[in-house]
Amino acid sequence: MCEKMRGDENRRRGGLSAGMGGCRGVLHVIDPGDTLYLLGKKYHVTVMSIMNANPYVDVYNLQVGDELCIPRSCEW
Repeated sequence: MCEKMRGDENRRRGGLSAGMGGCRGVLHVIDPGDTLYLLGKKYHVTVMSIMNANPYVDVYNLQVGDELCIPRSCEW
């Protein structure tokens, strides 16, 4: 429920992206082997919430050094 509410809030504000300085969570720099699934497990968020928080990032072509905004979860 917490992530859904935050996701709705992000959409009303036009989305958040790492590159625009509007990350309301953790700015994660991609390391070798990182996947959205593993990042979701690490930060206790869904893959969809990571994708929604990074609308201008090509999450299907992540490169080492790319930055992703990881939204806060209820467990933080």
